[in-house]
Parts: sequence; structure tokens; C-alpha cells
Amino acid sequence: MKQTEKFLRSMKTELPSQVERMFTIYKVKDEPVGVVFPHLEPNKDREGRIFWIGIHPKFRGKGLGKNLHLIGLYRLRNDFKAKSYLGATEINNYPMKKIMLSNGCVENKNTVISLERVF
Repeated sequence: MKQTEKFLRSMKTELPSQVERMFTIYKVKDEPVGVVFPHLEPNKDREGRIFWIGIHPKFRGKGLGKNLHLIGLYRLRNDFKAKSYLGATEINNYPMKKIMLSNGCVENKNTVISLERVF
């Protein structure tokens, strides 16, 4: 629980004006399967980011990550009025890279872990 509290405090510290709007729960048949926290990057020109995204372990491997990521992108464009999205993941996180690419993101050749999508 301490890790969760620390994580939530860091969100409030880094994004105080957005933290209350970020929380997005993805449900399938009224059961929560994942969460995504979209936001605008401070001091950038309406650049959207995803602070954190995750599928509950019980639902992994069922293709739900793509939908969850799309929900985050939808919220960035429509709720946060982002002009673009800059996503990042660990270099060996191939499932997340595949999700980003399948959702229309384009890999930025300047860095291995950056995937961009312009709205």
C-alpha cells in the first residue's frame, strides 16, 4: 500500500491541476480490468502523455491493452484537448510498443523508446 500512496502523491506533486481528471477505469461487463492516467505535459504545447497504464493481471493477454490505450488517447484528444501524444515505454516492452503502433502511433527514430501520434 505504501507504494500506491507514494505513486498517488507523486501524481499530485507533478500534476496538481490535472490529477483529479486523470483517473480512468476501463470496465468490461461492469468489472474493472485496467486503468489509464492521461495528462498534458507541463510547459509543452498541448502535448499529451500517459502517466501510467495497466491491465489487472487476471485480464492480461486478452487484447484489452489496445482498447485501454485507445481510451487514453481518446481522453487526451477530447477531454484534455491535446494536439499530440508522446508515449514512452521500456525498450524491451514489446507488447506496449505493439499496442502503440497498432493504435496509430509512429516510432520516432531519434530515440528507441518514443512513439508519437499527432491528432
